[in-house]
Amino acid sequence: MDNTFIDVEHNGKVFRITQDYIKKIIDDNNEMLSHALHHDQKFYFEKILGNNLYNEDYVNNMENNTYLIYLCKRRKEQEALKLLEFEKSRPECIDVYGSTALIYACRHKMNNVALKLIEKDNSILGQEDLYHNTALKSACKNNMLDVVLKLIEVMYGGDEEEVLKMAVENEYNEIVYGIVKNKYKK
Repeated sequence: MDNTFIDVEHNGKVFRITQDYIKKIIDDNNEMLSHALHHDQKFYFEKILGNNLYNEDYVNNMENNTYLIYLCKRRKEQEALKLLEFEKSRPECIDVYGSTALIYACRHKMNNVALKLIEKDNSILGQEDLYHNTALKSACKNNMLDVVLKLIEVMYGGDEEEVLKMAVENEYNEIVYGIVKNKYKK
C-alpha cells in the first residue's frame, strides 16, 4: 500500500490525494484522465502525466482511440506535445477510421505535433485511412511545408519526385514551390 500523498491545488485550495487512491482510479479504465481530457481540465491532465499515473494500454473501445489520437482529433496541440514527452504515447495505434495521431495532426495543422510524431520510431508514416487520406496528403493540403519536407526525407530518402507529382496534380502550389525551392537551395 502506497500512502504517498500528492498535493493538488484547485481554486486556491490544496487537496491531499494518496497515490493508492489515484492508482485505484487508473485501474478503473483511466477515468480520471479521460474525464480531464473530455472536460478540458488541463491542470489535472498535466498532474496525472507528470506523476506517470495512467495506463498506457488504455484504448477507448468504441473508436479505438488512444489518448494521443483523442488529443490530435480535438486539436489539443499543447497537451499532445506534453504526452509525446512520454514513451507511453502510442503513436503506432490506428483508430476505427484507419487514422493515426499523425494523420489527425496533419489534418488539423498541428505542425509541432506532426514533426514530433515523424521522429518517433513507432509512428506509422504511410498509413492510409478509410477515405484514402495520408499524413502526407493532409500536410500538402494544409501547406505544411516543413512537415512535407520531413516526411519526404524520412519516407522517400529525400527523393521528392512522387510527392512533387502529387502536389502538381492536386494544385498544391505552395508545396510545389517549397519542394522546388528546397531542392535548389542545396
